[in-house]
Amino acid sequence: MEKQEIKVTALGLDLPLNKVKKLLITAKAISYPEMEQIQQLLNSGKTMAKVQEVMRLSRAAINTYLPYNKVIYKRFETSQNAERVAKYRERKAAVQSFHTSSGLPFSYTFKIGHRGSYTKELLIDRRENSKSLASAISTACSGGLGW
Repeated sequence: MEKQEIKVTALGLDLPLNKVKKLLITAKAISYPEMEQIQQLLNSGKTMAKVQEVMRLSRAAINTYLPYNKVIYKRFETSQNAERVAKYRERKAAVQSFHTSSGLPFSYTFKIGHRGSYTKELLIDRRENSKSLASAISTACSGGLGW
């Protein structure tokens, strides 16, 4: 695989060039002479400092020639934090924006309970100079939402 092809792949995936290169090395899709020499030095017991000295490369440059050595743990399971982030993004997308009869902005969200389901509460965000909660609800009900 040519360097230009790796650049195109990196751009297409919106990933840094070195990350794509390292992924391809890990998958054994590409190989470099430097990679083999670095592997030989490390396998012979040389320290990273000694490899840097011999190869005349920085630690970061040497790292780009080495495959990833960690595997993805529980790749097909979603972490609790990932689930929380997904719920947050879903709630953020559910926010609606409207204007009161006097033209002031307000938005609402549906409250989500402890178990992740929607409750019967509607949370209204009233900005500065808002008329009243009743005015906001009246506007939403009389055409703002099509009710």
